[in-house]
Amino acid sequence: MQTVRPEHLRGPEWNNWDAVFEPSDILFEDRATEGLPWQAVTVNGRTVMTIELRPHYCDRGRFKVLCELPDIDAADAFPRYYFQVVAMRVEIITFLNWRLWRRRVS
Repeated sequence: MQTVRPEHLRGPEWNNWDAVFEPSDILFEDRATEGLPWQAVTVNGRTVMTIELRPHYCDRGRFKVLCELPDIDAADAFPRYYFQVVAMRVEIITFLNWRLWRRRVS
């Protein structure tokens, strides 16, 4: 069975992104690279965003969120910075639900 690609994700830059076409759970997975912790935000096993912990003295936020999705432009404003984990996760879930599946969540 072939996954139906949503109309707003039809460009060639979305090839090989089939895992995100159908609504699914958004997971926050702990990872580490060279001993440095970070999180991957995944949909059906595909990393769509990453979250980096920033130094304690950073005045823009403790967490830096980068988006791996194709066709992200300046209007989407990445990277994004957050001070609070809960606010960050709520915004990530809201953004991905709208950007990928055109679903409004509250």
